[in-house]
Amino acid sequence: MAYKIAVASSDGKTVNLHFGSASVLKIYTVEGLDFLFLEDRKVESEESEGKAECQSGCSNGCSSGNGSGCAGGGNPQSVEIVADCRAVVAAKIGKNARRQLELRAISAFDIEIPVEEALSKITSYYHKLDSKAFKIKQN
Repeated sequence: MAYKIAVASSDGKTVNLHFGSASVLKIYTVEGLDFLFLEDRKVESEESEGKAECQSGCSNGCSSGNGSGCAGGGNPQSVEIVADCRAVVAAKIGKNARRQLELRAISAFDIEIPVEEALSKITSYYHKLDSKAFKIKQN
């Protein structure tokens, strides 16, 4: 069964961006244990609003520590553009974004490691899960 994984990476080599602040998410397609870069998805942001709020009232670097940014809601488009993905990998995923992903049955992994290592571990995990599920269905 093929599926997609979204990765927040500035260079395609390391998972190094926060999910809510990534302007581009790298999408990989997975088949079995093999993964392949599919596309970059640009995240449209409400930059003018966000920057104005950050300049006017955030003393903590525009992050409340829960991944929600100044306004408390984060960027809902980040979640919408990964709606067809099985998982999201980012250096940090805030509570609000994590909740929205989970409501859509999208797994959220926050870790800072090389992209290839992250994808290898996640595809291996899903491969084992899917194999067990397939065996249960057959019995």
